[in-house]
Amino acid sequence: MHRIIDDLLNDLVVPDEKYMFEGKSVRPYVESWEKYWETMQVQEIGLQEKRLYGEEMKITGRMDLVARIHNPFTLKDDVTLFDWKTSRDVGKHWQIQAGGYLHILRENYIHIDNIVFVKLDKDGGDAVFTEYEVVKGLTDLFCTAHDLYMMFFKDLDINMEMD
Repeated sequence: MHRIIDDLLNDLVVPDEKYMFEGKSVRPYVESWEKYWETMQVQEIGLQEKRLYGEEMKITGRMDLVARIHNPFTLKDDVTLFDWKTSRDVGKHWQIQAGGYLHILRENYIHIDNIVFVKLDKDGGDAVFTEYEVVKGLTDLFCTAHDLYMMFFKDLDINMEMD
């Protein structure tokens, strides 16, 4: 999905074969993204599928998209980090991930006003978006989770996602 969205944002033609993943069409996810993206008043696209590094904690993260968006409620432009999701449900851990992204962005001197995780609908329906407030508490949450991971799991020889 990320490659397809990246191509669409750059006005590139997406070949039909890119819409297939493990024998299934991802077109409904694309339709869900297109519906969501049409509502955005994009002023400028900044980072796009960009990996950044955080030297302080030796972490890395790939930013799906950072764009300047006109906010019709505040009548100002906000710099927003978008993260595209295709999971079935909103993840409780997304808030920790958002804090990690914010930590890395700040370490790289990149200012953002908002973080939005966009869960695309597998049937092409409306996307569900979850916004995280850009506050110190968000990075504190990530740092605590990171410290706990390092304390309890860093020396294990297993893949934590698989076991």
